[in-house]
Amino acid sequence: MKQLVRILLVLLGALCVTACPMDIEKSLYINIECNSPHSIGYLFSDENNIERVIPEFDRPPEILGIGESESNYMTRYSDGWAEFVTRFPNDTFSVFIFHADTLNIYSWDQIREEFKVLVRYDISAEDYYKFPGTDNNEMDITIPYPPTESMKTVHMLPSYQEVMEQYLIDCEKIAGRNN
Repeated sequence: MKQLVRILLVLLGALCVTACPMDIEKSLYINIECNSPHSIGYLFSDENNIERVIPEFDRPPEILGIGESESNYMTRYSDGWAEFVTRFPNDTFSVFIFHADTLNIYSWDQIREEFKVLVRYDISAEDYYKFPGTDNNEMDITIPYPPTESMKTVHMLPSYQEVMEQYLIDCEKIAGRNN
C-alpha cells in the first residue's frame, strides 16, 4: 500500500510539473553592464515616476566596478519587454546611471535636486532591439554604460552625443592620472 501511495505521489508530481506552466524561460532579466574606466551606480525608475525624476530611495544605488555586469530578475511577463514597460508611465522604463564618485561625494538629496546622472535611459518597447544582447523572445536586455552606437536613437538625458563627449573627457582624465 505504501509503495502504491509513493508511486501515485511521484506520478502526481510529474503530472503537475509537466501540466503547470513554469515559464522559467519567460523570466525577464535586465542586465546592467559597466564598460567604463570608472565604477558606476544604477537605479531603476518605479512605476509611479511620471516625471522621470531620480526617485527617492531608502538605500544607495547598486555600484558596479569596471568591467562588471549585474543581472536583475524582474519577474515573469508572458509577452516580455513589451508587457513589462506598460507598467510604467508612457510605457517607458527609465534607468539612471551615476558615476560612483558622485554617489560617494554628494548627498542623495543633492544628486536628485541637481540631476547628477551620467545618463538616464528612457526605454520603450520599440527601443528594445537597439540594445546589445537582446534576444528574440524579448525576455532579456543588456543596458551598458556608455551607450553603444546602436542606442543613439534611444531617448536619453543628456543626449547620446553629450553622454559620449563626457565619457571621452572622463577617459582622458583617468588616462592622465595613470601616466
